[in-house]
Amino acid sequence: LSLALVPGAPATLYATTNGPGILKSTDGGATWSPVNAGLLTNEFSTLVTDPRLANTLYVDAQQGLYKSMDGGSNWFSLNQDLTAYSVTSLAIDPLSPDTLYAGAGYEVWKSTDGGASWSAVSSGLAGKLTALAVDASAPATVYAGTDSGVFISTDGGESWNASSNGLTTPTVY
Repeated sequence: LSLALVPGAPATLYATTNGPGILKSTDGGATWSPVNAGLLTNEFSTLVTDPRLANTLYVDAQQGLYKSMDGGSNWFSLNQDLTAYSVTSLAIDPLSPDTLYAGAGYEVWKSTDGGASWSAVSSGLAGKLTALAVDASAPATVYAGTDSGVFISTDGGESWNASSNGLTTPTVY
């Protein structure tokens, strides 16, 4: 489950829930309304917003990955290359928002065209993906949380190295 703010519009928030699905607030969280049109489920994990286009959102759902370009009023599938995978985590490059990372099963998938196409970038990863993050000051650095620890890529996901020294439990959410 996640909570996402819209850059440049601090009163606009999105929340993913198990139940009502995706909710939107335009008054700083005082009231919420569902924005699930076109989605076949109400169970979502991660929602990210495009830092340059306030109405562009990405969400992972049980049946795949979806994009809205109108603030959640309408959604369309981005599953062309991800049809066999259940996406469980998302991250967006804050300096180049057309670059997205999706964690699905034991692989990280990368798109450089706003989700239109995807390629696997998982060399060196171990474990099932649970979380992804992009370093805002150095976007080629991507972090992956797995059930086998933390992995870091410094080349945009092309290769990964374990970085779990000091973790008391291997699973990272």
